[in-house]
Amino acid sequence: MKKFYRFPAVMAMVCILLCTIWLSAGAEMVSGAGWYLEGNELHVSANLGHSTVASSSSSNYTTSRFESAGIQSQVHSLVIEEGVTSIGGLSFYGMYNLTSVSFPSTLESIYGDAFMNCSRLETITIPAGVKTLGSRAFAGCGLKTVIFEGDAPSLNGYSYWFDGNSSSAPISNSAEIYYHSDKKWTTSNMSQMAPSGTWHDMNIAASGTCGENASWIYNSVYHTLTISGSGSAGDYTSGNYTPWHEYNDEIQHVVIRDGITSVTRYTFEYMTHLQSVSLPSTLQTLSCNAFNDCRELASITIPYSVTEFVSGCNFNRCDALTDIYYEGTEEEWQTIANYDSCKVYDADVSYHYLIYHEAEDPTCTMDGHDAYYAFDVPGNDQLYSAAKERIGAIPLLASTGHSPEIVHGYPATCQQTGLEDGQVCSICGEMIQIQEEIPMLSHTVVEDAAVPPTQQSTGLTAGSHCAVCGEVLVAQQVIPVIGSEGSDGLGPMSGKCGTRLTWWLADGELTISGTGAMGNYNSSTGAPWELRKAGITKVTVASGVTSIGDYAFYGCLNLTEVSLPGTVRRLGECSFAECD
Repeated sequence: MKKFYRFPAVMAMVCILLCTIWLSAGAEMVSGAGWYLEGNELHVSANLGHSTVASSSSSNYTTSRFESAGIQSQVHSLVIEEGVTSIGGLSFYGMYNLTSVSFPSTLESIYGDAFMNCSRLETITIPAGVKTLGSRAFAGCGLKTVIFEGDAPSLNGYSYWFDGNSSSAPISNSAEIYYHSDKKWTTSNMSQMAPSGTWHDMNIAASGTCGENASWIYNSVYHTLTISGSGSAGDYTSGNYTPWHEYNDEIQHVVIRDGITSVTRYTFEYMTHLQSVSLPSTLQTLSCNAFNDCRELASITIPYSVTEFVSGCNFNRCDALTDIYYEGTEEEWQTIANYDSCKVYDADVSYHYLIYHEAEDPTCTMDGHDAYYAFDVPGNDQLYSAAKERIGAIPLLASTGHSPEIVHGYPATCQQTGLEDGQVCSICGEMIQIQEEIPMLSHTVVEDAAVPPTQQSTGLTAGSHCAVCGEVLVAQQVIPVIGSEGSDGLGPMSGKCGTRLTWWLADGELTISGTGAMGNYNSSTGAPWELRKAGITKVTVASGVTSIGDYAFYGCLNLTEVSLPGTVRRLGECSFAECD
């Protein structure tokens, strides 16, 4: 098939030349961004983006980075190094000589068609960290064995070969697929990943029957032998003749489920690496030499339900056994038939008994518990009820919770902050809901209008107060009668500035009110406020004034604000000149 490159052929050749490093005569290493080939082994140290090899909507075809570098057929072994989290679509497609792949524990995603047509690749192990597998990720491979170490990945339904969505399984050919049943897998997951594969649970190495109504399972991952059912676990003449004898050197844990009532001689003999045993609360008869030659077994708990030990059967050659825990008292131990038979050959055994823990009532915030028993030594966390029945945890009594009582707050005003309602526990006094502060309210402002002075009476400047609390916000200042000044000669002053116009000056604000036109002035004599104009910062002209006189505010160097009403129709000559 002819290929039309999406980048100039010259540039492709330059890339190939640049990524070739000659280490020595006869020894060649080819490398590129995030990868290098040494001999037949390809190492990848960076996340590889997607390669598009074909498109259903385009006639253009491109090659992958490794085909461009001319090494596609040279790769026999692939090592994806630690730190890499994703493998892009079609990254290693067509490597028909690839036979082994090593994935890192950091890997999370393998995208669609990543290993498509790697026809000699027969075995892969998918790390536990892989969360997604793309459509057709291993299509056309020669896979015979696939091992999933973790939970079922989700299907990333995108095919980079077809450049579009796809629901195709990542593993399309028949293969032996291995998974852990204690991980998150369903039949639907299995069908999505490899519908034609044969699935095997790695947790179960073998299983079978033992006794008339009992069965066993051996989990090779956790090295655990589990026996369940009812009645006897079987009767054996030697540990070499038990159904599980071929795993004796592997088994580290034995779990016997409730329902089993009898464990006879030699049942677990020669389990040289056995470390723990869980006997059921239904057990009645126990032969202690069932554990002959269990040389790593350090302790064992005898259930309270046991009524008989098989006569003359000791824990023979259990070199590490130092503790027998019994779920009753010493007196109760001695009521068991043949109790003196259950001992360790040529070794001392410590017997530990249960301690009674009295009940504790719960409080508002702390759990309590019913009465229970526990062993008197650290490390043995097996618990029992007051009736000496096994329990999984201390029988907790849930805390009662608080008894809330409202603590009333009060509203905010324009003079003080308020408090929201809160809650306190009426039993323990703990504050359950804190009373949040309510910000102080703003004043309700009422404007106090200015009162113009006359020749007979003083006036008042504008002010304001709060309508709710009555607080004076802006105090009104007294304006002297027209024609006078404050006693210091610099206080408020007032006068006439037109036939029907009055002016007053207080705190830098010159206010003009009345009706009609303002008088005209000149630059030499100035307006009536000429001597005080340096202190004027604001001019407020009330509605009714129709004109501003010539040179009225000439040279008011500190004037920064002027408020004129809509009734003004004329501004006189130089009325605001030199107001810098």
